[in-house]
Amino acid sequence: MKKRTKISFWLLGLFVASTITHNIIYGVFKFEEPIFFILSLIFALGFMILFAYNIVIYLKEVFEYLKSRRE
Repeated sequence: MKKRTKISFWLLGLFVASTITHNIIYGVFKFEEPIFFILSLIFALGFMILFAYNIVIYLKEVFEYLKSRRE
């Protein structure tokens, strides 16, 4: 597995963990805390950007492979 794929999975896991932590803190204390909410947004945004980047790089590699097979 490539490093960028591992980072994508880590960002997805951190997003889920931050969201659950935010909901637990709100459920227990009835206090809307911004820290884990903002972290969830950052991790989700990072995951989406890196996921799109992974797709672009993968498609680029596939097209280069197909082009080299034709020659």
